[in-house]
Amino acid sequence: MDIEESEIHIDIEESEIHMDIEESEIHMDIEESEIHMDIEESEIHMDIEESEIHMDIEESEIHMDIEESEIHMDIEESEIHMDIEESEIHMDIEESEIHMDIEESEIHIDIEESEIHIDIEESEIHMDIEESEIHIDIEESEIHMDIEESEIHMDIEESEIHMDIEESEIHIDIEESEIHMDIEESEIHIDIEESEIHMDIEESEIHMDIEESEIHIDIEESEIHMDIEESEIHIDIEESEIHIDIEESEIHMDILRGVKSTWTYRGE
Repeated sequence: MDIEESEIHIDIEESEIHMDIEESEIHMDIEESEIHMDIEESEIHMDIEESEIHMDIEESEIHMDIEESEIHMDIEESEIHMDIEESEIHMDIEESEIHMDIEESEIHIDIEESEIHIDIEESEIHMDIEESEIHIDIEESEIHMDIEESEIHMDIEESEIHMDIEESEIHIDIEESEIHMDIEESEIHIDIEESEIHMDIEESEIHMDIEESEIHIDIEESEIHMDIEESEIHIDIEESEIHIDIEESEIHMDILRGVKSTWTYRGE
């Protein structure tokens, strides 16, 4: 999907989002675009086998607000690298469930000149940090992410992505796919209140590159399920700020047989 100078808005409330990806490639390139998707009481099912999806976004704004959600993150035999440079990531989640299963994946996240704020209260956190500044505030939340043999690449250039969905069901199944997401000059805001995030990753690669981008995702009373098998996720972020506020949430990060299970920060 290549989009230039477009507006895409997606509002999701009381919705269920299921994403299964197996051996697929997803590439989305967006330049100077705004994506707004408003869906009320709708069902979206997307099954893709042996497909390529590429998403490139530069100078974009992505807003994600999630309250009362479940996020679970389990990682086995994986490499986690987070690179973020001068970027802002805000995630707000209200009454939503996000499930991401990753097996045989590698996660790389490098952060340079970025600010990461994570506040956690009444939570369980297992993390290894070297030479980094991390603020995690989480209250009664659970984060789980499972991905199996998948590659996810997202590149965003000068785009704004807003996803609001009300009483909708979104199902996306992808097999043999690669997802690439690169974001430059973007801001990502993710606020999570009373949410559970489950992330299980086994032998997977996740790369997130974001440069001067804003990502905002607001989700209310929604369920997001993302199952990825045989995928690689690459997310690089440069010149970005990552803010993650979670209230009444539980964050569980288990890493078994990790090749390079590290969380590094090179910046402010």
